[in-house]
Amino acid sequence: DAQASLLSCEWSSALQALEYVLMLAKRVDSSGVQGLRSVGETLGQMGYVHFRLGNLNEASSHVKAAIELLEALPDAADDSEYSSPSAGVSIGTRIRQLHDLLDEITPPVVGLSTLADSSTASG
Repeated sequence: DAQASLLSCEWSSALQALEYVLMLAKRVDSSGVQGLRSVGETLGQMGYVHFRLGNLNEASSHVKAAIELLEALPDAADDSEYSSPSAGVSIGTRIRQLHDLLDEITPPVVGLSTLADSSTASG
């Protein structure tokens, strides 16, 4: 249901389904490597949905939590013993994707010194 909502860009429905998936994952199987990866993937998807809904603070929080969790997994988490066929990409690739999303969510802050430098360079 969550994947179908994501694919059809039904962001509110996707968020509701992902919140339910996260709740189940935390209750059922979050103690092992596969469960932790599932929680991390779900947090990342929730971050993306919040981003699409314009909830940038929530998006940033979820993506940062997903990155932190996935980075903490052992290197063996990409082994077939731990990863599900639906995972699709390696943890390293997923972490890079999440960092890219985080860059979109939180654009660089332009400070006064940057503005001053750009005005002196052009004028």
